[in-house]
Amino acid sequence: TAWTKGRGIDARGDLWIRVQGVDSPGDGPGIGGGWIKQSGDFDWTSSEIVFDVPERASEINVGIGMMGHGTLWLDDVRIEP
Repeated sequence: TAWTKGRGIDARGDLWIRVQGVDSPGDGPGIGGGWIKQSGDFDWTSSEIVFDVPERASEINVGIGMMGHGTLWLDDVRIEP
């Protein structure tokens, strides 16, 4: 889960999580994960991504991606089993 807030996102602002394996390329899709696509203006919103973590997982990456203009804030990120 994470709290996100957006202003003026005219294309897309993504909250994403990616599960990596030892052999996964660092900029590839990994071996699991998910994302939430957000746009426009919105106040603090709790967002939840549910995903599987395969046995061969070596790390979990969390981030945001912006396509276009705008601002996306991220706060209180929690990864829980």
